[in-house]
Amino acid sequence: MNQSYEEEISLMELLGMLYKKRKQVIVTFLIVTLLASIYAFVPAFEKEKEYDAVSSMSIIYKYKTPPNPEEIGEGYVFYQDRMQNVMIPTIKGYAQSLTILRNIISELDIRDNEGELIKARKLAEDIEIVNVEGSNLITITVKYKDEKLAADIANMIPTKLMTMAKSNLDLKDYDIIIVDKAIASELEGSGKLLTIAIGMVLGLMMGIFLAFATSYMSKKVQSASQISAIGIDLDLIIKEPVDSDKLNKILALAEFSDSKSVLIGVEDIDKTPISKDLVLWAKAKNIDFQILSYTSNEFIIKAKEVDRTFIIIQENITEIKPLKELSKLLTKYNKDFSGIFIEN
Repeated sequence: MNQSYEEEISLMELLGMLYKKRKQVIVTFLIVTLLASIYAFVPAFEKEKEYDAVSSMSIIYKYKTPPNPEEIGEGYVFYQDRMQNVMIPTIKGYAQSLTILRNIISELDIRDNEGELIKARKLAEDIEIVNVEGSNLITITVKYKDEKLAADIANMIPTKLMTMAKSNLDLKDYDIIIVDKAIASELEGSGKLLTIAIGMVLGLMMGIFLAFATSYMSKKVQSASQISAIGIDLDLIIKEPVDSDKLNKILALAEFSDSKSVLIGVEDIDKTPISKDLVLWAKAKNIDFQILSYTSNEFIIKAKEVDRTFIIIQENITEIKPLKELSKLLTKYNKDFSGIFIEN
């Protein structure tokens, strides 16, 4: 039960930290999304168009009825099994063979950006041969930057295979039939929208990462849990920025402490909003009340003499290092002290 409660508190602190860093998260998200939009829509960054073309062919076993009726079923099953396990993989291999691809490159005069005939291995990377499982259908997908060439390549591969099958003894019992001719289409679709969507997700992730990273790397106090980890008990957490007019909360704390002498420590007196009426109010209550910088030796000496010692800690303003050093010193002298945490 206790562990569950601590995990819940930790989760709430993390969500609270993200909320406080929301401007950083939002700015990072918007910047990355804007850059993704520029990349997607500005012509200078536009990718070269790519097309795909799909053709299909079927492998047909030229079944001949054997003279013995008992052999009809066995022969058909044998050749069908051989087609699935041997012939289709063989034909798929022929379709991607470098010899056939070199012939296609030469006949279609396929050249690279430098004007040289492209390499067969390079073209093979843009071709996908797939057999629909359990069938005799083979699809050929070609992706290429030229619309006409994409379709021509996809259509020429089964044509080459048909020609080759006529002179190949391994394929003499099988026919290759073109089922669908290829028509190229542009591979753009929702590419721009996808780029923006990826940019949005990446921007959000980067924003959250930067929020955690800046909090972790910061030398300033980021949360109340950091103070507890140092060893300082928090008697009061003020969930709003404090000016001199709002220090009545601190005064009330001093009054309820039932102490005759109270010391409040601040990191920098000039940067901490302390009301001038504070000391006067304390004197009216017969409380020996002092405000000192806790980075001074005077504060350590005075802390040994007073009943209660409070330290004002301001989120994103107070340095962590001097607080750790002070905690060690006061612990050394066996002196109890508490913190007043002000969230900004």
